[in-house]
Amino acid sequence: MPTSVVWGLNDRSAQVQAGYELYDLIAGRTPRSALHVINRAGHQIFRDQVEQFNATLRMFFSLGT
Repeated sequence: MPTSVVWGLNDRSAQVQAGYELYDLIAGRTPRSALHVINRAGHQIFRDQVEQFNATLRMFFSLGT
């Protein structure tokens, strides 16, 4: 299953290092995976950086499976 991990760089409840570690676990088993770290975003990336979050998802989905 294609997997996209989207992480807020400024997430105080889940540091970005945890995102890198999660991605490493996923990428080891998932051929089509991606990690996107979004600047000036906390835990609710979809609210903090609406346009960049949506663009990230559009790009990932446009690549197909």
